[in-house]
Amino acid sequence: DFMITEYVVMITAITVCAICFIIKQIIGDKYDKYLPLIAGVLGVLFNWWVFKEMTPTVFTQGLVSGLGATGMWEVIKIPIKKKEAPDDYND
Repeated sequence: DFMITEYVVMITAITVCAICFIIKQIIGDKYDKYLPLIAGVLGVLFNWWVFKEMTPTVFTQGLVSGLGATGMWEVIKIPIKKKEAPDDYND
């Protein structure tokens, strides 16, 4: 049985999410389309550093965790945007 949780390394996903947040603050919204690519590459590199080897599993886990970080950010920013929106938007 295939379980996506086998391929998500939480420390990689959280670290990549934080790094992408910092990158987004620096480069702004202009280059948002490149963040998934950046997150995927960072995920692979960080996972390689954590496990000290590059195997197909380490690569896949890094890629999935890095790309999952972009999804994590989307979930996190929803409540943030609601708080920033005018009151009539929150209804």
